[in-house]
Amino acid sequence: MTPRTRTRSRWQVLAVIAVLVGLLAAVCSSSDDSQDDNGGGSSDTSAASGDLAENVPVDAPGVTDTEITYSVLASATGDPTGQCGLPCFETGIQAYFDYVNTEKGGIYGRRLVAAEGIDDEFGKNLEKALEVIAADDTFGTFSNSSLPTGYQSFADEQIPLYVWASNPVAMQGNESIWGENTVRCLQIGCWDRVVPYLMKVSGRHKLATVGYGIAQSSKDCAQNQAQSVEQAKAQIGSDAEAVYVNDNLPFGMPNGAAPEVTAMKNAGADIMATCIVNSDVKTIMQEAKRQGLDILPLLTNIDEEALVSAAGAFDGGYFRNAVRPFAADLNEAQEKYNEYVEKNGGKTAEITLYGWINAALAYEGLVQAGPDFSREKVVEGTNTLTGFTAAGLTAPMNWTTGHTAPTPTDTSNNNEFECYGISKIDGGELVLEGDPAKPFTCWPGTDDWQWTSGWPQDMSFD
Repeated sequence: MTPRTRTRSRWQVLAVIAVLVGLLAAVCSSSDDSQDDNGGGSSDTSAASGDLAENVPVDAPGVTDTEITYSVLASATGDPTGQCGLPCFETGIQAYFDYVNTEKGGIYGRRLVAAEGIDDEFGKNLEKALEVIAADDTFGTFSNSSLPTGYQSFADEQIPLYVWASNPVAMQGNESIWGENTVRCLQIGCWDRVVPYLMKVSGRHKLATVGYGIAQSSKDCAQNQAQSVEQAKAQIGSDAEAVYVNDNLPFGMPNGAAPEVTAMKNAGADIMATCIVNSDVKTIMQEAKRQGLDILPLLTNIDEEALVSAAGAFDGGYFRNAVRPFAADLNEAQEKYNEYVEKNGGKTAEITLYGWINAALAYEGLVQAGPDFSREKVVEGTNTLTGFTAAGLTAPMNWTTGHTAPTPTDTSNNNEFECYGISKIDGGELVLEGDPAKPFTCWPGTDDWQWTSGWPQDMSFD
């Protein structure tokens, strides 16, 4: 299989879904940096009892004396978001399992196995989930679904489920569902610190922010970004302000972007935060060039294909993601990821990396459960992890509190750090901002989203 290169960001995918099917879900970790050498573990890695080679009889679905089998459920066809779903996700999972089976001899005398992927055809996630549950022949499930209607059914049965965390609502309160990130704040008021930070870095102080009128998540995102400027005015500069806010854009920009760009120009905007898909950002940026408006886009992500097709429209702008950037200095986990993804015939891609991280968490859950593991013990063990990083591929995730969303006034459930990988778009290429050896730009995660003195800081979690 040959997955695409980097896919759209979580938020952008949700925006499309919200527009197309009314799914309104907003997308808006311990300080121990020590890691083991498993290429996908965490600072919490240690067997609950016995050792990782001990093989004892286990009576659980999908488990034999020699194998532990997981199902993979995602969209390969029919997804209007255009994301690389099943093939990329499946590649990342299989690559990690191959790594563990080859270099670790599996776990508890058993190989980790990913069953052939199941295509939910975008609109059939619940139907396919019920089929997986009824078959009851796999130990756990991985799912990457833009429309995750079947997730609750897995949770009701307490079947371990590892997902692309594009839908935090599905994870909220469900202790047997985990993603490549914990549940994030779902409310207006958990403001976005990256927007004011990039305003400061770029020297651009007049913000325009845009969202879709048909998607509440997009509207909230645009409003949060505008509010963020006021919250961080002292850090950006006294003249910083959100000069233009439009949370009522039509999806697809069917009438073009001329009126929007003219309004931004008249308002004096010189930097734009977006809560819309990249194709619509491209439309705006091309119109801005036509009108002579010098404005930088701030993107939640950008794939390499879009960089090429944009023909320079995004140059000078920035993008961010919550996983270790591909442009960072390679740590051991990235080296193993690259090696085993290539062996599987795939390419490094965002959703492929999510699959790898999910598989690493599934392995860690087995480690915590011990040789006489069960679904129940894996759920309990995974939720004792306080600093899971997949060996430095994410900031530390605290799964003791990770299923309860923080709020604007209570961040006690948040991870210890809120971190992003930030890159600048230069000549159609991505250039990492900051120290490539410490590629995460981080703030404290439990400070009610204030801009704490001395932060952000460049960090690494190897």
